[in-house]
Amino acid sequence: MPARIYHRHKMLRTGMVQIAEAARCWPDLDMAALLRARLTFARALRRYLATEQEMLENLPPTALRREAIDDLQLLLGEYSALVSHWTPDLIQVNWSSYIAALKNFDLHLNQRLRWEDHELLTTLLAPQAA
Repeated sequence: MPARIYHRHKMLRTGMVQIAEAARCWPDLDMAALLRARLTFARALRRYLATEQEMLENLPPTALRREAIDDLQLLLGEYSALVSHWTPDLIQVNWSSYIAALKNFDLHLNQRLRWEDHELLTTLLAPQAA
């Protein structure tokens, strides 16, 4: 399971880089490329959430597990708000604010993934390896 989770983390990070690269082309933004990158990221996020849910369901109920679930729900809410609010038309009109929103989401995502790598996985999966 940890190897699969680390792979999911890598796919999320790669997906955010692809979105950033597609969005960087302003004002000659290729909206189709940006939307493809967003779709690729959404697929990676769905896979990550399924893997994460499976892992969390198999762990004992601890404060750390609860924290992981709560933050995961917060992250999913942030992502849903991001893609719901930032339609292609709005991105075209207010590109700089879209970039700021992307950076904010990326910051939270990377904080979450680092926390999982260093706290959640090492703390909660170590007893299973024994």
